Amino acid sequence: AAAADGRTPAHAAATNGHPDCLRALHALGAAASLSVADADGATPALYAAGGGHVDCLRVLHALGAAASLSAAAADGRTPAHAAATNGHPDCLRALHALGAAASLSVADADGATPALYAAGGGHVDCLRVLHALGAAA
Repeated sequence: AAAADGRTPAHAAATNGHPDCLRALHALGAAASLSVADADGATPALYAAGGGHVDCLRVLHALGAAASLSAAAADGRTPAHAAATNGHPDCLRALHALGAAASLSVADADGATPALYAAGGGHVDCLRVLHALGAAA
């Protein structure tokens, strides 16, 4: 069941870095919740990337929520934007490796790319990873 803001237990598990809970939800019949968007259009993958939870991104991909790794929220932000904003280069690498490479260059609703967010946050490591992976600056 979802909360009033549309968040599900899968959102909570991904936000807090609990891949075993994601696996349990899948096993208990809540597989669809692994890729569902909340009221802001954010998927569990966006929250996992924003929190630096690479293991959750891998589990989401393995359990069938691969498309959510590049899904944009209502504001156009993707998991790549969230990872770059919060300084998580390992998540950027994982997103690339798991098939969401194009999202590393996508602009959000304001025209900002993950690189802009990385630079704005002073995350040099993220800028270097984005460049190495061929993302637009």
